[in-house]
Amino acid sequence: MEERVHSRIDPPRHGLDPKDLDSIWEILRDADGQFIPPLSARTSSVQSDLIVSELDPDGPREYFDSMRTQYFLIARGTKGRAVGFMSFRKNYRLPEEASAPPGLYYYVSTVIIERAHRRQGLTREMYELLLEDADHHGHGVATRTWSTNAGHLALLEQLGIDVVHTIPDGRGRGVDTLYLARPPRREAADDGA
Repeated sequence: MEERVHSRIDPPRHGLDPKDLDSIWEILRDADGQFIPPLSARTSSVQSDLIVSELDPDGPREYFDSMRTQYFLIARGTKGRAVGFMSFRKNYRLPEEASAPPGLYYYVSTVIIERAHRRQGLTREMYELLLEDADHHGHGVATRTWSTNAGHLALLEQLGIDVVHTIPDGRGRGVDTLYLARPPRREAADDGA
C-alpha cells in the first residue's frame, strides 16, 4: 500500500542524519536517469562541466558522497520515512555572467521526490521553506536545471525564481543549462549574535 504524505518537511539541517542515509541513497539512485545528464555521470553535485559520456556502474555514488555534506530539507511520509529531499549550499555566488544582483545565495543542487509522492506539493513546500529561511538570513535562492525540465521550470517561475543565465547546449545539443535566481526580499535578520 502506498504511504500517504502528510506534508512534513524537516527544517534545514547541515548534513544527513545517519537514519536517512539509506532512504536518500535509494531516492537518488531511483531518480538517477531522470536528470540530464544522469547523476551517475557526474562526480559532484556542483560540477560545472555537464557534457559527459560515461555512467558510473555503481550509480550516482560520487554525486551522493559530494552531496552528503550540504544542507538538507527532507520530506517525510506518515511513518517518518524520507520520501523526498532538497540539498543546498549556503553562501553561493552566481556566475559573473548572471543578470541577478550580486550577493550570497542558497544554491539548490538537488531536489527529488519519489514518484509515488509527486504532484502533492512537496517540492513547492520545500522551496517555500527555503525561500523563507534564505530571506531571514539576507540570502537569495538560486539553482540550475536543464531547459527541457518543464515541470521544475514552471514551479520556479511561480515562485519568482527567474532565469538569470543560459549556457546554450550546456547539457548537450539542444539542451541548455539554465541558472535561475531570486534575490533576497529583505535584509538579514539580526539574531543578536
